[in-house]
This record gives sequence, C-alpha cells and structure tokens, in this order.
Amino acid sequence: MTGMSLGTNSVGLRAPTSRASTRPPRVTVCGVHPANQTAERRANGTALGDTRRPRGKSSLLLFLDSADKREWDTYFPTGVFYGITTNPTILKRDGVPCEIESLRQLAEDAFGCGAQELLMQAWGSTAEEMAEIGYELASIDPRINIKCPLTKTGIEAAQMLQQQHVDLTLTACYATHQALTASSLGASYLAPYLGRMNDNGRDGMQNIINMHKIMRATSASTRVMVASIRSADDMALLAAEGLDVFTFSPAVAQQLFTDPLTEAAAAQFEADASLG
Repeated sequence: MTGMSLGTNSVGLRAPTSRASTRPPRVTVCGVHPANQTAERRANGTALGDTRRPRGKSSLLLFLDSADKREWDTYFPTGVFYGITTNPTILKRDGVPCEIESLRQLAEDAFGCGAQELLMQAWGSTAEEMAEIGYELASIDPRINIKCPLTKTGIEAAQMLQQQHVDLTLTACYATHQALTASSLGASYLAPYLGRMNDNGRDGMQNIINMHKIMRATSASTRVMVASIRSADDMALLAAEGLDVFTFSPAVAQQLFTDPLTEAAAAQFEADASLG
C-alpha cells in the first residue's frame, strides 16, 4: 500500500489509483468475478457462513487456528476440518509476517492443503485504512473471509467492505449485546472468545448460547463461530445447544483424536487381528 495515491469510491472506501495496473486481479471462479460470487452463493444457499460444504453433510464447520503449514499437514488429511483462521497474533506466533505478500503465499498454501475457507484479519488505525487492507486481502481469493474487531472503527470498516461484497467475520466478541451488531450488519460469522470471557469472570458458555439464540430470534444469516476454546468437551457442550461453528488451536484439535478408552479398544482390536 505504500506510495499509492488514493481515490474515494461511492461507499467511502479508498481504492488504489496510481498502481491499478500492478494490482493482481481478483480470481474468478467459473468466469464469475468475486464481486458477484457472494450474491450467487447467497442465492444457492451457500454464502454468509453457510459456506461451500457440499449438501448432505453436517452443518458443523471446524476451523484450525494456525498459520503453521506443518499443523495443517497434520490435521487436514483427517477430513474433519473445513477451514483455517488467522489473525495478527497467530501470525506472530507462527512466524508469518503480517504483510500482504506473505499472506498471499499463506492463502495459496492454505487452499492447497484442502482448506475451503480462510479467515484473515484486517488491520489499520482508521476504518478506511482497515477497509483498504481488508479489500486487498479479500482480493487474493474469493474464499477468503475478512475479520474485523467489534470496535466502532472495525464495524465501520466492515460496513465499507460489505458494500464491496466481501464476506465478513466480526471478532473479539466478549458481550452478548455484540450479537445484535453482527446480526444487524449481516456478517458471515460472529467470533466470541469463550476462554477469555471465562478468564475475565464472565459466563462464556451461557453468553455464547444466548448469542446463538439472538441469531435465531432475529432470523440472522450470521453464525456464531466459537473461538478461544480450551477443550473439546466445551465444544461438545455447546454443540448440544445448537452451536455448529468452532475455531481452535492444534492443541485442542489433538483432543478430538484422543481418548484412552478408544486407544485401548483399538489396541485390543489390532492384537486380536494379529492372531489370524
């Protein structure tokens, strides 16, 4: 974005003007420009979080919180995960520069490993700056969903991006009333932080259940994507209440594939099979 002169479009989102010829075009799918793909997916019942999972499968969507390709290679072959979520903190942890070109390569690797959706977070000190970064990220691939924090600046940026047909997630959600904001805006996902709410003396489980109820009561297309998950058991409890989108770390992912009784039973099967 450096050294770019900027014009302003009808929705207040500044767009590059002096380097338009060097900006990579947004990838088309079946000849359709991404600006029109969201509308088409919505018509087919596959937009706004009810994303591109084939019909007939569970509504459950599991995302891996990681920018580490080694972790992707460990867990995506199981077929359990739908997508990947990142943010600047995850990028820092996993040694990925928070820069457009680095994230372009990250996206290529993510979709190459089997992710069907990739969440990337926009940044900027103003709504306009955040929206510019968000649009640059969304322009990499139509399967990218842009995260904005639930601050006034982030919400204004999200509104600008929405008018450019960018799929959105409102993140860093800590309070039930923030579900009203996400529902009104029509974001794809709302990402409440379960573990961090609990850390700060709030009842994360009940707050998230209430957020889900708000989405149902307001007939919102927004789905609650539970984040900051500390255990697979917490996910199971929330799933029993109707929550069906979760994003979590590789450490929690490992819990999905481990139980001592299951391991013992599997070992017994192998031992018995070896007897012929």
